[in-house]
Amino acid sequence: MSSEQARKLIEAAAGIEFATNKDVSQFSRVSRDGFKTLAMEFDFAAEEIEARLRAVAPGGVMEGFQGRARAKAVARHARNIAEFLRRSATESVRINATFVRLFEAELNAAKAKPSKKPMKFEA
Repeated sequence: MSSEQARKLIEAAAGIEFATNKDVSQFSRVSRDGFKTLAMEFDFAAEEIEARLRAVAPGGVMEGFQGRARAKAVARHARNIAEFLRRSATESVRINATFVRLFEAELNAAKAKPSKKPMKFEA
């Protein structure tokens, strides 16, 4: 994700005023997309970090195993961030799902067609 893409996502989320039900849905969608993209970036970064650190020639007796273990330990933090971001994306979806479930009556009332005026009969 480029810094320009990140800036656009932040501006899109910050610009939502939560005045309508569509704003809640839009916020849920924008935040989910941002978290998913960031999670993917952190997964790729973790893989790259681990691969590059494994290639470092360690000195010492247990050089092969120790190098892999150290590389994995460093990359673990990026993987933890990626997992956190995936959970955040899931929670973003739950924002809208919970909103729809809890405010179903109000949403249905807004969708309902206005009742027609009854016909008046005059003598």
